[in-house]
Amino acid sequence: MATIVANPIRQIDLMSAKQSPQTRSADSALALPAGELAVCVRAYYWHDLRPCGELTLEQRLSYIPPSPYNALVWLLDGRALLVECDGKSLACELPAVFLAGAHRHAYRSMAITPYSSFGLVFQPGALALLSGMDAAHQVDSISDAWPQLPPDWQALLSAVAEAPDHARRIALCEQFLAPRWAAVAGKHRGWVELIGDAWRHRARVAALGVLNWTQRHFQRRTRQLTGLKPGEVERMLRLERALLDVRDGRASRVDAAAAHGYADQPHFTREVRALYRRSSGELMQGLNEPDADGDWLLRL
Repeated sequence: MATIVANPIRQIDLMSAKQSPQTRSADSALALPAGELAVCVRAYYWHDLRPCGELTLEQRLSYIPPSPYNALVWLLDGRALLVECDGKSLACELPAVFLAGAHRHAYRSMAITPYSSFGLVFQPGALALLSGMDAAHQVDSISDAWPQLPPDWQALLSAVAEAPDHARRIALCEQFLAPRWAAVAGKHRGWVELIGDAWRHRARVAALGVLNWTQRHFQRRTRQLTGLKPGEVERMLRLERALLDVRDGRASRVDAAAAHGYADQPHFTREVRALYRRSSGELMQGLNEPDADGDWLLRL
């Protein structure tokens, strides 16, 4: 899968990045959408490295695990380099506003200069329903958002980039999305209910009944909306829910594995390593690191 990015620049040796002791933390946060948009928007986030001064290696690197989510990300200030995507190492500068598709592989970026970013993360399938885009073309890719979205989205891209603060950026996104999502909900009830039930198997069966489609057509349409197979979306979302239960103390790892339908704890452990490259213990510990930019949605 080709990755559309801005002009490539020279390869940077990650180990040559400064690793001096950390003195100041990044300004990072997550925000949930308004209630009526929860089925459409997974979260808003922002990450500002500018308060950190001279960056450590850990502060420079961002690791985003495999995910069924599409996201729009604005680099409001500063520059960043895409260093891994679609399982390949590369060195391409990220566009000022980029679209991240669903990812079967992790991707990583590295700050060239301290940057400030704002992200709008969509529930699986929501962006395609809103925009009419074919999400299958965005899988495992990072692309310039401007040519990928229809003309009526261009004003949003500009307005968010020019907004004075994150509260205003969130308000702009919700003002733009609310009427469009209401229209989608009226026209695509089966899909909206499926997204709202996190693509669980029971919801897929119900959606097939509402849509009156064959399984083959449903699979093809799901790829257009999410870029993935229905089972792939469910797999990623199921693991996220299980990890959130562990993080919040609602269940031990053994109990979370059982509650979310894993065969046993080793099955759950293998899934964590397959998607996050770490054990569940290492992952939970990493969520407490204030400057880490990866695994964003496990921090909600």
